[in-house]
Amino acid sequence: MTEKEFFQQVWRPYDTVTIDGGITGRVNNVCFPTRSVRISMPQGGHEWFRFEMIERHDCATGEATDLEIIAEQHRKLEAYKREMEALKERARQADEKLSRNYAGDLLRNVNVILTALTERKKRIEKIEDAMQQVLQTIENINSEQQ
Repeated sequence: MTEKEFFQQVWRPYDTVTIDGGITGRVNNVCFPTRSVRISMPQGGHEWFRFEMIERHDCATGEATDLEIIAEQHRKLEAYKREMEALKERARQADEKLSRNYAGDLLRNVNVILTALTERKKRIEKIEDAMQQVLQTIENINSEQQ
């Protein structure tokens, strides 16, 4: 690892580091003035290693450089923006539903039904009156024939 790469890395506890020779250990401490990392060895004990001896640095969260962390944060921000837009759309739809005049629609429909029932009642009354007249006429004809 170069000095520039060492300073570009984001060092956290529990990151894993591979040293020359294939030794892998966990990061305990980082010293930037001396450009070294203190690693807990698999066999036990802790040792400081300078940046030149580090072959690979694996971050516990998956991102080891500032650019990768910024890209991950940007992806999260974009996901939150999409979620916020979806929530705003749901809120707009809910407001639209609440703003509709349901009471007015119901009252109008009730009035239409009442008007239709009134007209039907009048027709039925006319039919009954006509039937009464027909029956009365039949009765008059029957009484005249006798």
